[in-house]
Amino acid sequence: QAEVIRDMIADENHDHSQLTGLTTRLIQDTAKFEHELDKGLQLSRIEQGGSLTLVPVDLTRLVKKLSHKYDVPLEVHGEAVVLADEMALTMIFRNLFENSRRHNPDFKSVRLTLSAQAQEVRCHYDDQGPAFEGDRKKLGTLFYKHKSQKGTGIGLYLIEKLMLAQQGLLRISQQGALTFTLHFRRAEELP
Repeated sequence: QAEVIRDMIADENHDHSQLTGLTTRLIQDTAKFEHELDKGLQLSRIEQGGSLTLVPVDLTRLVKKLSHKYDVPLEVHGEAVVLADEMALTMIFRNLFENSRRHNPDFKSVRLTLSAQAQEVRCHYDDQGPAFEGDRKKLGTLFYKHKSQKGTGIGLYLIEKLMLAQQGLLRISQQGALTFTLHFRRAEELP
């Protein structure tokens, strides 16, 4: 793409709208590549026993901020402060948002329901997608993509590993559509 852009600039008669389109696509593709590389680096770090820094995080506020950043319509019910690593949370929700856009052909929005128990916060993630036709038990297995040419098959595996590193859990349920429940340690208050 960069070579085509270079050649178009060298041509005095280039079409500015086509050049703008190619430049926009190059930027988008670079951002996607950067995210895939970041997933690989995070996976390597976690697999080699790397630790996370767990601090109180306002989960509601963070997820709303991420939904704006990644342009994902979001409906949040409840509020919670969790003990987590903010970088890990960003990776987790970005992967979930990308999966919703990538694998739900009728994607409109994400419904997030937070409920606090004595020591735990449950975050129920539902993108109202279609029924999953693959083997639900294989979801979260490294490189499992179930008939999809999209993605790398790392996302759910990485989410599961990041949740474990934060002393939490990822649960995947299927009653028609897939839903994800993230179990976090509850934090009492923000610093």
